Amino acid sequence: MNTITKMICISILILMPIVVSGQDPYLQGDSPKAEKIASALVPKYAVELGMSADQALKFETKIVEFLIRKEKIEALEVSHRKKLNLLTRLSRQETAEMGTLLTRPQLRKYKTLKKKYQPVLVVVEQ
Repeated sequence: MNTITKMICISILILMPIVVSGQDPYLQGDSPKAEKIASALVPKYAVELGMSADQALKFETKIVEFLIRKEKIEALEVSHRKKLNLLTRLSRQETAEMGTLLTRPQLRKYKTLKKKYQPVLVVVEQ
């Protein structure tokens, strides 16, 4: 890794506790699972997209918000097809909202990375 990438990663790791404690009370503590997943995803995206520390903080808040919404959809008692439609719509909405946080080049790359890091899947239990 180059020096700038290392500095970004270190900044993100140092500032993450501030983000978690400073989040919207509606989201805070609502889903430890979502916060844990977001904490793992954000550094990957931050390095790949070359995010600033401020972008990464806002990005993490947005990821947690959408992961919580995703959990609620997955808990619904509806058909798998309906869940897939809802999750696909949610994913599109998330991408659109990320467009307000990212630059155009970052957003183009985010769309590609999202397919790798956050694919839309419906888990079918047997």
